Amino acid sequence: MTLLATVAWVYIQQTGPKDGVGLSYYIEAHRLDPIFAIAGTNPDKLSVAVADLLSEQASVAKLYGNVQGDQITQSLYPSEFLILLPRLESMRQELLANPSVINVKRYHAQLVDTIDAYHAGASALADALDSLTLPRIGYLGGNVIPKDYAAKMRRIAEAASAQKDKETVRFACFTAGVSASCTSLKALQSARQTALATPKRLPAPSSNVRKADTLASALLKLAPNYYDLSDYLVAFPSHCYTEPITYARAFYARTSVGEPGRKLGIVNNVYFYDLLNNPAPRPSLVDEQLQAGATIQYQNIGNLYECPNSGFDSLELGRVVGVREMINNKSAQTDEERALLKKEILQKADLAPYVAAAATSASPETQELVERYLQGSADFDQIIMGAYSDNRFLITLDKTKYSVEFEFMMMVRNFASTLYLLGNPTFVPKEIDLFNKREVNPLSNLMLRDYRSDLSVVMGEDEILRQVGIANDVVAKYFNAAE
Repeated sequence: MTLLATVAWVYIQQTGPKDGVGLSYYIEAHRLDPIFAIAGTNPDKLSVAVADLLSEQASVAKLYGNVQGDQITQSLYPSEFLILLPRLESMRQELLANPSVINVKRYHAQLVDTIDAYHAGASALADALDSLTLPRIGYLGGNVIPKDYAAKMRRIAEAASAQKDKETVRFACFTAGVSASCTSLKALQSARQTALATPKRLPAPSSNVRKADTLASALLKLAPNYYDLSDYLVAFPSHCYTEPITYARAFYARTSVGEPGRKLGIVNNVYFYDLLNNPAPRPSLVDEQLQAGATIQYQNIGNLYECPNSGFDSLELGRVVGVREMINNKSAQTDEERALLKKEILQKADLAPYVAAAATSASPETQELVERYLQGSADFDQIIMGAYSDNRFLITLDKTKYSVEFEFMMMVRNFASTLYLLGNPTFVPKEIDLFNKREVNPLSNLMLRDYRSDLSVVMGEDEILRQVGIANDVVAKYFNAAE
């Protein structure tokens, strides 16, 4: 805790609310500069999704025995933070709708507890990663070293401490009255306006990407867990993909426990596991796929385990999806809104002028729209269920008598950038890249083949779809058994 925060904390214990100015300041500060906010998320749905995810975590832990299972339970996910988060968002919404001294005190206490749980979760994962002996993990777009990953998780914990210090000072401004130590509302408003400035427009996808999108969309709809796919593309700067711009669709995965999970369906290129070159000892699942006549299996490179930074890209998608969803749900739309809904490709540059204009209104609805754009965490319950869907496959694989090696699983399937909401600036204001080094790894090292430079030359689209359909049928048998 900083010296200023410590002094503020001591002062709070010795005084009560001084006047209404402090209350007004606290409310407006949290409206302009929220801390740990997930606007556009239904807290009740999030509670259910978190319970499902943690139940799945317990099931996965059982696959690894007592010692390793305990480590999975204690550090794979930030369980206590995720449990507290829905209540925090509910209290934040109540505070903004009904400002009062008692609501401020209740919200402040919940916020501090939630930040503490976030810090504890990040520290526990850092300790777990420090104990791993893997030299590194290679991804399509870069590499990760366990010790460096652990160090970055500690930086994330430190960022949470800084947010707690900010809240301590802010609460003192409520309790003792506004003073020079309180960040001016004018400064907070200016920072908000800067964040709403229209970003540089990204180029339209090339003809090669368009062709890949057509195939990827067809393949996503063949997935055993397919539920829905957005009929528009989203473009955003990539935190994962090897090209500077990611083009993706919102892919919704069916789950056995209720709400679908929202995932990234990246369509820049199409990737496939090379079943013929799967090294021994390979899963019996692969042998079955080969015997059935498949030599490839589609791999959505947008799955959370395909990139340590996948949570950033999930929230980039969420910024656009969240705003568009709110516009689409309006009972009546303006010409500008109808034009946005008709776009086949959406990006922040399309939405920024509309959102900036909305920010001048004080209505709760328009303020939520602005926060959806800035935070990217609308329908966070669906993102949680996307994580559920990805790690449910560990149980599917177990049905084939094949398990993912423990250390690899702890590195690749902790989903830290997603579950710690690293792309949401109200949690970690400055981006912390979880890659140790950004570089393009050879596809052969990852047992992958791609469509644009490889399979499109040697295999027609109909044959690709046929083989993937065969591979999926084999997976579906075990997938359904794990439900």
